[in-house]
Amino acid sequence: MSHQVTLKTQIKDKEVLESVLKELGYNFSYNGKIIDYYGKNAGNVDIMISFVKKTNSVGFRFNTEENAYELVGDFWGCGIDKDTFRNSVKKLYIEKKLRVLLTKKRYTVVDKNVEKNGSVKMLARGMVA
Repeated sequence: MSHQVTLKTQIKDKEVLESVLKELGYNFSYNGKIIDYYGKNAGNVDIMISFVKKTNSVGFRFNTEENAYELVGDFWGCGIDKDTFRNSVKKLYIEKKLRVLLTKKRYTVVDKNVEKNGSVKMLARGMVA
């Protein structure tokens, strides 16, 4: 039985994705091969994530048709649920990408609050020309 998954994302910025993975404490490498539960090659990825005590693998592959990365691999035995992993990456990616976009527009984030439901609110200020 295969545990292989392919999950679409809205992640488009490789540098922000790399920053997110680093902040979350994941080791990663580039241009890896996804190995399934049975040790067989299940495809290539642009960013390969390393999990301790795991022979199968997970990574991000850029889908040119969707113009976004997709999360691919086999989460069986990696110590984290695929939805938990995807949601933690997604949440931090959105926050970091928003900061990048605000900085480009010359805004500064002056306050950040995490609500009880997990949502994040940021207050940004900018200079008026």
